[in-house]
Amino acid sequence: MVVLLDDFFALEKSNAKSVYSNLSDGAHGHPALVMTASQYGLVSKMTFVRPAHPGTLLIPAATTAAQSQVLCEHHKEQLRLFREVEGVEKALIQQIIKSVEAPYLAAIRDRVSNSLTGTVQQILDYLQTAYSRVSPQMLEDREQELRNLTYNPRLPIDVVFNAVEDYIDFAELALQPMSQR
Repeated sequence: MVVLLDDFFALEKSNAKSVYSNLSDGAHGHPALVMTASQYGLVSKMTFVRPAHPGTLLIPAATTAAQSQVLCEHHKEQLRLFREVEGVEKALIQQIIKSVEAPYLAAIRDRVSNSLTGTVQQILDYLQTAYSRVSPQMLEDREQELRNLTYNPRLPIDVVFNAVEDYIDFAELALQPMSQR
């Protein structure tokens, strides 16, 4: 089950990253929806601030037409960003529902609406906490595999970088997060 969850989390990150976003630094898509803050900090120097619903547009009395138009356009953009993130999150939750057998999601399913409760991050945290069992020995074995990795210069250097990142992700599953250093 651990290997499956490890692969599943990697797939979710990949899917979240594939949808363009100009939030944060604009270079990484939406992986902040599936990553912890510490994981995202390894990817981007800028924090991801999830857009909140902007509420009803209020235009104060004595506002000029030009000011009113600026307020309206700003409100529309804030609403667009909110809906974008909500849409990506709903799509990721649907992928979770299709990928994980129903009994594993029963505890976080709202019986009235038959939908999963929480954000993608909260759902993934639940799955990790409830079903991911990474022993210290398993983590040590992964570290040894990484130390024994021999780089073939005919292959891209990304092979090494990806192996390190995979180890960092596995350590996160083991509740032993790694620092950038």
